[in-house]
Amino acid sequence: IVKPKVLCYDDACHLKKFLLNRPNSALCRALLHGMEIVCDRFHFPNHTSAWCKANVDPAKCTVPGFEKANTQAGEEAFAWLAGSKTVFRHMNEARFPFLMLRLAHLRNVQLCKKSM
Repeated sequence: IVKPKVLCYDDACHLKKFLLNRPNSALCRALLHGMEIVCDRFHFPNHTSAWCKANVDPAKCTVPGFEKANTQAGEEAFAWLAGSKTVFRHMNEARFPFLMLRLAHLRNVQLCKKSM
């Protein structure tokens, strides 16, 4: 299993503090070891504390290729998916996963065609 080198999250400062405050947790140590945790570029300007600027600034990420990463991809996917919430509201347990998987597949096909 290949572990990601960067975890990019809009509230990375609180996540990193949470992980740092649990040194006895094997999961927290594993997440902190060998992985940079940074805030996404869209939300980082709202993080004004000195701790955030020193510890989760995406501009300080040293992982090669990160400067080209779309750190807002999660926000974009959520915004796209939120447009379908009225359809999901009336679905039962059997139909919801099927539709979600189908929509995700169709969206990935659309994005792949757009990038060609």
